[in-house]
Amino acid sequence: MKYIKNSVLALAIVASLTACDKNEVYETSVTRNLEMTLDGEPYSIYYGTDVNSKPLFIYKDNGEYYSHIGTSYRFALPNGTYRVFATNQATLIKEPSLNLNEQLIQQDPEAKQTFAFSTPVYYNAGSNLSMALETRTGVLRLKALDVKADKSYNKLRATITTPVTAYHIGNGAPVIGEPIEILLETGTSGGGIGYTQDAVLIGCESEKVKVVLDYLKDDAVVKTKTFEQDFTVLPNQLTQVDFNLNNAEEQVVIGCTVNIGQINWRENDVVASVKVDVPEGYTYVEPSAKFDDVYAALNQDESVEEIKIFLKAGSTYTASATTLRGITKPLVILGQTPGFGQSKSTLRLQGTLDLTDVVDHIRFEKLNVAPATAQVFNIARSLKFSLGALEFVDCDFNAFSGNLWLQASSTANTQSVGSMLVDGCRFINYSAPTTGLIAPVNNRDNAISSITVRNSVFHARNFGTGTVVLGRLNSVTSALAVAIEGNTFVDARGTDCTYFNIDPAKAASFKLTVTDNTVAGAKSGVGTWFKLSAKATDVTATGNIRAKGYSMKAYGVSEPAEGSRTYEEILSDLNL
Repeated sequence: MKYIKNSVLALAIVASLTACDKNEVYETSVTRNLEMTLDGEPYSIYYGTDVNSKPLFIYKDNGEYYSHIGTSYRFALPNGTYRVFATNQATLIKEPSLNLNEQLIQQDPEAKQTFAFSTPVYYNAGSNLSMALETRTGVLRLKALDVKADKSYNKLRATITTPVTAYHIGNGAPVIGEPIEILLETGTSGGGIGYTQDAVLIGCESEKVKVVLDYLKDDAVVKTKTFEQDFTVLPNQLTQVDFNLNNAEEQVVIGCTVNIGQINWRENDVVASVKVDVPEGYTYVEPSAKFDDVYAALNQDESVEEIKIFLKAGSTYTASATTLRGITKPLVILGQTPGFGQSKSTLRLQGTLDLTDVVDHIRFEKLNVAPATAQVFNIARSLKFSLGALEFVDCDFNAFSGNLWLQASSTANTQSVGSMLVDGCRFINYSAPTTGLIAPVNNRDNAISSITVRNSVFHARNFGTGTVVLGRLNSVTSALAVAIEGNTFVDARGTDCTYFNIDPAKAASFKLTVTDNTVAGAKSGVGTWFKLSAKATDVTATGNIRAKGYSMKAYGVSEPAEGSRTYEEILSDLNL
């Protein structure tokens, strides 16, 4: 029988092996239990094809290279004693064949490379293996607190001098030698406002680093400042130095604050909510700081031509009732991109906004906007202004009841708006006033070139019976273009609303584009998508769809094609 033949063959093989000289046969032991940690936490590397999936380096007892292997399977070694280390950056080991006592990781001259290594352990083949990886790099962060710009320079160069030249893998310790210089340059068109420079350095408790700042104008040094104190950079720690770049009274930076704390991020496990990278030219508002104070300082500073404010994700800021009244400078308020499990920055508006000057642009981006009043912009008839562009991009309005833009009527004052943009915004559980979300003046002249609403969601349990998104265009005298593109409209109850009420009665010219939108509702046969006057003749409507089995009372443009998704499926896709 077949199994008997196989058994006999196996016995023959065993007999032949036992007949050999023991010097000719390796006796091996299998490692059956491997535990790995990174900075004290359980660590498992991705078992892919990249070399980083092979974190273990094995050397003989005398330091001679033996093998480089992965951890996704049990491995066998000839019996004996070895020295083993693990890393999360295997690609840094350029020449594994070097003796373990010669293995060095040089300080990255660009100060960007992080890495973790375990101290090599002595290991007997077949025994349990425990690898404790530790992050060997730390971060030195130079962070300017200035709110007043200095236009005498447009670039900063930080020269960081460190005596830590390398990390010695065999010793599990930093290498101290002839100090090396690391040069990091950053453009700063904002005159130093928002300047943040990170340097990833090999951590060392016993040595400190020196920092010199060169202020450059078109690559020519205009002044130099040194820091009075030197700084310690510890492994897996952040050393943050807060200071003022533009303090004219300091020839040497003395007034700085140094904080050292846990980094809490890893090369393969980034928590975006921890690290805040402030875009060039923006002023960062710490969550503990007052939004009003930062805005006021920038608004009063004559050297600041454009106010650009950056807010931290997951944090809430409050603009008091009068803070954003009478805007006279271009304004951008930008929220940090949220990390995993994080929400957008919340901006609470305690009062309405308006403007009183020639302003190129006003932009809100990546924010959860929480108005306390029924209007965001409420333009009185007595105001005179010219606004180039008003933009809301990637903003959320939850349970908002009111107007994004409302202008009073019966005014002869100039109140011109070049363009309005609502892009990627979500209006969830929105309660629309009868005038609609965007309500320009409906009496006297109003100059406006374009209104674009795209990639946004309009959802409500009761839209009411008035205008939902846009109306009151009958007094626009300039050329007017309206584009409604890629939006989703969801009427969760089924009311006889009108989403768009468009009458370009006085417009010099008019064009309406309606493309790639989706309309859905809980009840068919109610509601009007577009109510168009006889003057609205240049209309293009393509690629629009309606929920499966859903229809409106009137569309006003070409009827959208029936889609494959039901109302309920659309709600589910939107997480509503």
